[in-house]
Amino acid sequence: MKSRIFVVLASLLLSAGMCFGQSTTKDSGQNPGFPRVVARVNLLQRTKALGPETLYTPTKSGLFRVSGALNCTVGNDDQIAAWSAVVFWVNEIGSNQLQVVSVAVNTPQTGVSPYQVVFNASKGQPITLSVVSSFDTSGSQYNAYIVLEQLE
Repeated sequence: MKSRIFVVLASLLLSAGMCFGQSTTKDSGQNPGFPRVVARVNLLQRTKALGPETLYTPTKSGLFRVSGALNCTVGNDDQIAAWSAVVFWVNEIGSNQLQVVSVAVNTPQTGVSPYQVVFNASKGQPITLSVVSSFDTSGSQYNAYIVLEQLE
């Protein structure tokens, strides 16, 4: 009986010790509130290209993450046409751009970003978004959902 009580008490102490080890680190207090959403765009029932439109202008240089989804809600049967969301930013190297997500327009479908786009941007330089078309997207319609987060 005493050995069972000892095992239970030892298990409780070990569990409590493991929970204590999960407390915040000394560095976590240096950047409270990160990551945080700094821009969110929901474009609905669009039939034309967009932008460039400013998503956010950083007040100091930092690391950002952008993600998104494009839904083709009305297709046009064109087998090669697509809508694409492209983000532009400036850092110490200069001007940069990257396609975040695209969707074909041949039939209603969802295009999701297959990866997270992480980049550093310079203070005072706007981070912008464009939605562009390739080939014949006439007659098609899309919804775009884009989120920009500041990581530090």
